Amino acid sequence: MDTLSIDLIARESYKDLSSLEQYLVLQGKNHPDIQSVYFANSNKELVQSDNLVRPTNYDPTTQDWYVNALTADDYYFSSPYIDAFSDERIITVSKKMVDNDNQIVGVLAIDVVLEELNDLVSWLSQEDGQRVMVIDNNGTILLHANDELRASKSGTTNLIEINPEYGNLLSVAEGEVMPVGDTYGLYRVIDNTPLRIISEYEISFMLSSLLNECIVALGFIIGGMLIIHIVLNLP
Repeated sequence: MDTLSIDLIARESYKDLSSLEQYLVLQGKNHPDIQSVYFANSNKELVQSDNLVRPTNYDPTTQDWYVNALTADDYYFSSPYIDAFSDERIITVSKKMVDNDNQIVGVLAIDVVLEELNDLVSWLSQEDGQRVMVIDNNGTILLHANDELRASKSGTTNLIEINPEYGNLLSVAEGEVMPVGDTYGLYRVIDNTPLRIISEYEISFMLSSLLNECIVALGFIIGGMLIIHIVLNLP
């Protein structure tokens, strides 16, 4: 998303919405892991990468993704929700676009289908003794290597309800290592979002003398990888 926003500002694409729409369509085709890329300005003009037909009275400037991006220091992440048009569980990531004169020219946004991010979480969880998941601030599991626990169109699972020990983990400071059953874990908050990344490591796979140092280091590396994938690589 950083690359796209920088490119749009450099080309001043926001001044020609017809050309911008063609560019967004191309970006959407090149990135199957996103549902839609769109841009809106203060004149209530909206261009998008998909063929979604919105209501005639749709005002992008009143939508959460637009309003919150204007006041966010960097990115705005929505809470996960079921998209009314696609029926997919998605999150919206948006960012205000500022020209070379430091004037806001609009807001760029992408809709990311959560299911598409599960492959990354599964890959991060493939090492022996290592598990990664993403939850929201209510404890709802959004991304998980286990198909039965991850969020889907059919419903969600609350992590604390299935294992109250995670409530203890989430009650301590970010980055603090805590025991959770047969694992040690920590969580990291993705800045300006309701999302938390939990990294766990089975005790039997860790050397006790290096346990805390390894968990903290790996937890932040994994968290960083997931953030980079969401924010920088889409598109």
